[in-house]
Amino acid sequence: MDFGGELLIHFTPNIALGLGAGYIQASKSSTLTFSGYGETANQTWAPKVSAIPITATLYYFLPSTGGVKLFLDAGVGYYLGKYTDKWHIVYYATYDETIDTTANGIGFHGGLGIEVPFSPAVSLIVEGRGRYASLGNFKGTVNNGLTTVTGNVWLMNSTVYGSAYPVLGISSSTPPSSLSPVQAKLDLSGFSAQIGFIFHL
Repeated sequence: MDFGGELLIHFTPNIALGLGAGYIQASKSSTLTFSGYGETANQTWAPKVSAIPITATLYYFLPSTGGVKLFLDAGVGYYLGKYTDKWHIVYYATYDETIDTTANGIGFHGGLGIEVPFSPAVSLIVEGRGRYASLGNFKGTVNNGLTTVTGNVWLMNSTVYGSAYPVLGISSSTPPSSLSPVQAKLDLSGFSAQIGFIFHL
């Protein structure tokens, strides 16, 4: 999910500054079951990542004698990122953890689009846009109902019953090298097609 809005301030008929904000979110739940030595362990994760970009974008609308206009844009954004997760583990007993972390960073974007007017007040826009934004240094807490740990988010390789799998966790110090730890990043970079509307005031 990725959407937002902007206020466009025209300096000339062809040049405008857009000041905007948006919301980006992705979430997914997954479960793993491990069996061995007469025991079974079930683990469920429910990670969710989100970001609020606050953007400034410069637009250039190519001169046109008709109603349809091509435009170019480029800009910068400040991203307020968030990562949360809920772990539910059943192994001899039930164990729950809740992770809540944040990270901020700067990103860049640019695009090429077309504006198709429906009326003097409303236009449809279709745009292809690229974005580079990678948020790192996530910090926050993990709480299991008894204790709370504050630290950075790490991506690690864990092993259960001889099977290896990646896991995200919080630690106040660098985890053991045997887990091959790296600090987690949220990469929002990529290309997308966007559809929206312009309302002329």
